[in-house]
Amino acid sequence: MNPEEQIQQMSSHLRQVLPEYEVLLNPVDRFVKIGQSPDFKDVSGEKPYSFRTETDVPVRYNFSGKSNGDSIDVGSICVIGFCRGDGTGAESERFNLSNIVIPDRYKYAVNPAKVIPREKGAKGVITELMFPLFSFDRNNGRFYDYAVHLEELTLGCFNPCDSIWITKKCFFLGATDERWYEEAMSGALTGSMPPMIYFTTGNLPTGRRFGDPHAIVYGDCRVRKEIIQVAGFLSITQIDNPLVPIIDFLTVHGNAKIPKDYE
Repeated sequence: MNPEEQIQQMSSHLRQVLPEYEVLLNPVDRFVKIGQSPDFKDVSGEKPYSFRTETDVPVRYNFSGKSNGDSIDVGSICVIGFCRGDGTGAESERFNLSNIVIPDRYKYAVNPAKVIPREKGAKGVITELMFPLFSFDRNNGRFYDYAVHLEELTLGCFNPCDSIWITKKCFFLGATDERWYEEAMSGALTGSMPPMIYFTTGNLPTGRRFGDPHAIVYGDCRVRKEIIQVAGFLSITQIDNPLVPIIDFLTVHGNAKIPKDYE
């Protein structure tokens, strides 16, 4: 399968799985509408990851639930396809290669800054949600719906004397067990994971902030390098966003998860 065919297959499959998240985001009434997803494109020459949809996927809230009712834009889903070694990190004035110590397992010769966590709250992000969409095996063309195994990196061990931060693993997103994910990709397990939503950053009921700053990385785990992992990210920047009570409801019912390390 050539790269163009891979992108076509991934784009087609994305349009199959995204509607399930529209169902998930409408636990009572069908007020949330996820727009049509565009095709993927190869962005490896300009981004620290391999694939992204041509534009983000719009999300709207319809106050009446009717097709002709008034609706507002409540966000957009940034859909990223990760190959082994990809990350979402970048240098900033505050956090950069001059004041960040990167452990050996996260050091990359090409674009080493892709593991440097980026600030969210400073850019107005109250919370960010991750939608595991699918994993794609480039060898056999198989898709594994709602299954990903990505690492979230943050910063720790601040040295006030030298202003040095150390990148460290915060938690896993999606399948937290690497062996389980590996077995799923090998076909040893049957069935698929249900659609879930994971918080990458936000505030706990205690007020404690988590996952800020952060970078999402497809690290050098045991997962075969032929696997492309695809996930969507949606940022909420307004406390009165209609998605907020919906996500609260899903969290209570176990469909949206705060990482265990922070529960």
